[in-house]
Amino acid sequence: PGPQAAALLPHGCLLQRSATATRYRAAFVVMLRLEPARDGRGAAYDLIDVDGSVLGRVCRESSKPGRESAETWVLRSSTAWAERVVDGEVQDPKRALIEAARELLPSSRVVSSDAHLWRYAEAVAPGVFPPLVDPEARLALCGDGYRQPGLLGAWSCGSECADALLDSMRV
Repeated sequence: PGPQAAALLPHGCLLQRSATATRYRAAFVVMLRLEPARDGRGAAYDLIDVDGSVLGRVCRESSKPGRESAETWVLRSSTAWAERVVDGEVQDPKRALIEAARELLPSSRVVSSDAHLWRYAEAVAPGVFPPLVDPEARLALCGDGYRQPGLLGAWSCGSECADALLDSMRV
């Protein structure tokens, strides 16, 4: 993410302005391992996009190919609610997110859980910039904040930056 990259760039680097200009929204994420449902059946769904004040997405992690068979779910907050977490307005965000998802989960018994505040989860209005390269420093700045949101945006930006950086190094 740009704000973290800015701190790593050398003083006077041409990429400083672009790095500090990128804005992001946070997300609070909880991974749960659940006790199997009493009826032996799992959920009838693998992903729910939630239009709620707390939850943004509920994803069944254990349904992905190659994952272990334990009933594992990822709860992602809405970005608006996560900003309240960042601002210190939510006392126990992990518990609040689990409670918000309780009725969507196939089992109510949580065996284990882990939580993470993903401070730079989603670029706000990412721009489409030319490859951001400082040939003198031999550095490039890339990510979904400089293209379209998500994995494809990050990958395409990285690929273009790599090409531009390599071109700048050719004699």
